[in-house]
Amino acid sequence: MRTWLSCLFLLMTTFPALAAPAYKATGVAIHQCSCAYACPCMFENGPENCALAAVYHLETARYAGVDISGLNMISIDGALKVHHAAPCCEKTHSKIVKTNVPAGVVYLDARATPAQKSALLGLLEAHGEWPGPGRPVRSVPISFQKTPTGYKTTVPGLFSGESKGVLSRTNTPIVVEGVGFAEGPRWVVGRSVVNDLHDASLGLHWHLPGTNGSWSQFAWSH
Repeated sequence: MRTWLSCLFLLMTTFPALAAPAYKATGVAIHQCSCAYACPCMFENGPENCALAAVYHLETARYAGVDISGLNMISIDGALKVHHAAPCCEKTHSKIVKTNVPAGVVYLDARATPAQKSALLGLLEAHGEWPGPGRPVRSVPISFQKTPTGYKTTVPGLFSGESKGVLSRTNTPIVVEGVGFAEGPRWVVGRSVVNDLHDASLGLHWHLPGTNGSWSQFAWSH
């Protein structure tokens, strides 16, 4: 047994590519989806085929030695067909999606170099809402900014999203702990002021004001 473990350690140190890439990242993840706020997926299994735009802004980040600080990415997942409402989402879910996209698309920050694009995809697969291999990946300009009440994301001609925090009766933010999402366990409950996606090249369109728009401040490392 000791000889086998020694050989494995030698292989991993001699050929680092065989080991899982190291990464460290901080930033903001936002889920703008077709569910009513707060998203039922925070508490239990939500509706199937939920239409989701998962936005990631990296404040400081390195993946496999590549600096990707300041870059953005958006993972579009679960848009399979014209959706019909699950009971929890009837007020918002039935009016929304017309698409023939096979499960998802990833938008990467147009400022990223080829090495940074590979690093962004690696980080998304390791710690995000990864729609799976074989999905379209597009390089687009992504604008991300903090607003007084939440966050705003814009991809000109493709996606416009703005999330606003939902306040409690005592005028304080509502925070949900222990959420089993890939990005992390602590989420601020938010609502989508704007959630519009129109990608004519993929036949993907939705208009979802008033739906879930929650976010998490993340700190990932491996």
